[in-house]
Amino acid sequence: MLIELSTEYTLEIDNFDTPNEVTGIKGNAYLILNLVFLNPGTYHTAPEMGVGLQAYRFEMIDDHKVRQIETKIRDQIQTYLPELSSVDITLTKPSEDTLLLAIAIDNEVIIANINTINDRLQVELAEYDMFRKIKD
Repeated sequence: MLIELSTEYTLEIDNFDTPNEVTGIKGNAYLILNLVFLNPGTYHTAPEMGVGLQAYRFEMIDDHKVRQIETKIRDQIQTYLPELSSVDITLTKPSEDTLLLAIAIDNEVIIANINTINDRLQVELAEYDMFRKIKD
């Protein structure tokens, strides 16, 4: 099923002092990542909205906890981003300080490499076409 692609804005500005736009598959991935990092209770009109991934930073994350977080991400997408409910989400933990979130949309995959080793979470995105890297 083809998903309508969205336009999202980053916190960076371009040479003309306008917000940078992120469109297409990456725009949809940004929507999902915003939901993943959003802490529940941030929006008073939707107090349950958000996965709050930062709250897990100091927990022992085993395979069971990874499955719980992945299920929570899917539930949040179903509730707050229903237009993206057919997106395939996979969360893995390849090392002690890294989580990989794969977001598959219409034969393209965005891999979010979430590093938890520092005081704050760091995210790097890479875009793949059927698991062949095409963009960073």
